[in-house]
Amino acid sequence: MPRREAARLLAKVLGQIEAHGLSHVAAAVAAALTTGTPILRALTPAASAAAGAAVDVPPGLQGITVGSGCAADYDGGLTEVRA
Repeated sequence: MPRREAARLLAKVLGQIEAHGLSHVAAAVAAALTTGTPILRALTPAASAAAGAAVDVPPGLQGITVGSGCAADYDGGLTEVRA
């Protein structure tokens, strides 16, 4: 593994330790090393778990639909900025 890639992996693992705690990350990394699962995949929560999470929305905001944006929506604002 190239040095730069190893440094990025270590930074992501350290970020997971900060967010979730050492015991959680150590268990996930140990399991990944045992099964051959890539470490970052083992530290990433399943998409289905994140999608199923309930969020309490205040009643005044429940009827508002927000469409998804795309990067092109912001191009006009970026081209208008002058240094």
